[in-house]
Amino acid sequence: DSSGDVKVSSNIKLMFENFVKDAISVKADLVMLKRMLFYIKLNELTGVPVDLSSIKGKWWKVDIEALVKNFTGEKADRILKSLEEGQLSKEKIKQFKVIFKKYKNAVQMNKLADGEIEGALAYHWSVVLDKSQLANMLKEILDVQKKDSLDTPEVKISDIETALKMIDIKSIELFVQKKDYLPFQLKFSIGVSDETKKDVGALDMSLIISGSDPVEIKAPADSTDILYLLGNLMSSLSSSVKIPPASLQIR
Repeated sequence: DSSGDVKVSSNIKLMFENFVKDAISVKADLVMLKRMLFYIKLNELTGVPVDLSSIKGKWWKVDIEALVKNFTGEKADRILKSLEEGQLSKEKIKQFKVIFKKYKNAVQMNKLADGEIEGALAYHWSVVLDKSQLANMLKEILDVQKKDSLDTPEVKISDIETALKMIDIKSIELFVQKKDYLPFQLKFSIGVSDETKKDVGALDMSLIISGSDPVEIKAPADSTDILYLLGNLMSSLSSSVKIPPASLQIR
């Protein structure tokens, strides 16, 4: 929202079995000018099994429309149209608000002793989700979203309940700074299991959002189109596995 200065800082750790040995830690700057055009600068990245040092510390332009047209071929127009249709209209937002109000008890908050956000006193709550109500709420939201998309398959409530059973919400905490009620911080920790209930992943995240005076958001003066990076990557992949470039597809 360009009408306000919103700072988002996050610490993310990911661990997925058979993917990486160590947790992934990422710090990045993000500037978003419109829905399908943004700029990102990777400041820190650890735990990734490949050397990405050459792409750190510089701005990369990510044009979603250009990426779709370059890598999806004849499906590009259909995908872009789907992305456009996926935007929420004012009418849908009103419908979602009604649904959220209906399932307001899906989220329960318990007041805890005061905490801190970056050294400033903050109100502190623990958050508990009712998975049964959450599943029903998500089903109604998906039904509303599906009305404008004939290609979207029907989602059963049992499918949502199965997915939620595979997510173990270990903790959710909310902090709201006492002065001006900003910034606020959300912390959560979840575990991911497979159909056999075997642990396969974990996510720990801390997100701080603050607002101050209005600012003008501008594109970085010096940036490199992400297509340049992907083009080199695909060329290297093609050479190493001896696959003709024309046969490479990203799905």
